[in-house]
Amino acid sequence: MKKMMIVFVAVLLISACGNSKQQQDLKQVLTEKFKDDSDLKDYKLKPEDIADCVVANISEEAPPVPGDPKRVRYFEAFTKFASVKSPTDLEKAVKEYQDIFGGIKETYAAANNVTDYIMSCMGMAIEKATPDGEKPTPEGEKTKPEGEITKPEGEITKPEGEITKPAK
Repeated sequence: MKKMMIVFVAVLLISACGNSKQQQDLKQVLTEKFKDDSDLKDYKLKPEDIADCVVANISEEAPPVPGDPKRVRYFEAFTKFASVKSPTDLEKAVKEYQDIFGGIKETYAAANNVTDYIMSCMGMAIEKATPDGEKPTPEGEKTKPEGEITKPEGEITKPEGEITKPAK
């Protein structure tokens, strides 16, 4: 009985490592995709952090049992969805993985979820990168709650458009 339990635990651990590889592959594809993203550069966000967040969101929806072949194909599908370059590539990926999601319509919805996860993760990262009481804006500008914008040079732009120089 003890030997059987040890074998069972060993199989589960080996299976969990296999899923980790699919998650790492997905993270790598996403990180490469984000490296040239202007929004991430503007807000000085790390592509790896956004990729981690997206993989975590996808993992929440994945089949729960490590080592389940459906779970492995699930991550392979999302890796493919994240790396498509054209509508034709997306169509091929959707047809290839439709058995996992239950049909063409559901597979297209899953593929579209990649964009939703990316936008959600970027939004959360931007909020974290911005101090309280300020709305996030790119290029180092900070918007105060009243609508005034403080530019990196120290000028303050009021909502009506008038500019005031900082006090010296």
